[in-house]
Amino acid sequence: MNPILKKLIRDYNYLNETLDDVKEISSVAEGEFRNALLVLDPEAVEALAPKNQVQVDIEIKEEDTEISEITSNDDPKFKKLFRKIAVKCHPDKLGDINLSETKFLKKAYEDLNDANTNHDWGMLLKLAMELDIEFDELGIDEINNISENISIIKGDIARYENSMAYSWYIKNDEDSKKEYLAICADIFKKSLDKD
Repeated sequence: MNPILKKLIRDYNYLNETLDDVKEISSVAEGEFRNALLVLDPEAVEALAPKNQVQVDIEIKEEDTEISEITSNDDPKFKKLFRKIAVKCHPDKLGDINLSETKFLKKAYEDLNDANTNHDWGMLLKLAMELDIEFDELGIDEINNISENISIIKGDIARYENSMAYSWYIKNDEDSKKEYLAICADIFKKSLDKD
């Protein structure tokens, strides 16, 4: 395997796992942040109403649509590997296997569909490697696709890690957490005054 591709796949896998970890941390952080903010200043919590979240979600989705001009349906190499993987992990093909293997293959099938939807070569290759499926040598377009997706994952990680809730959650001592929470509450209340 091309050493550049090997490194890209390793980077992609590492960052993908990091994103999963960061999402998990962020989920916990968000809940604890809201609860702490509610205790400190209930009025500031109004600024966290769902209307703001809808706008953020729409902005992220608009960015994600610009990933690639080539779709999975236009890429014969992608379709070929997709089919090989689907044969191994399609829910209708699972049969009598143990529970942990079933969970793994169901997750693989979900990831496969996400890879197809997003034309994500990194995810497709990750699945092929996990399922011990051989694939053809990739060209510059596929390598560029993986690089683009790595950039997107890095951006997603940064968005989570730069959130106020995440920043508050990872503070080391209670005094700095309280101070930061008060600053956030003031920012939220000022945003309510502008509306």
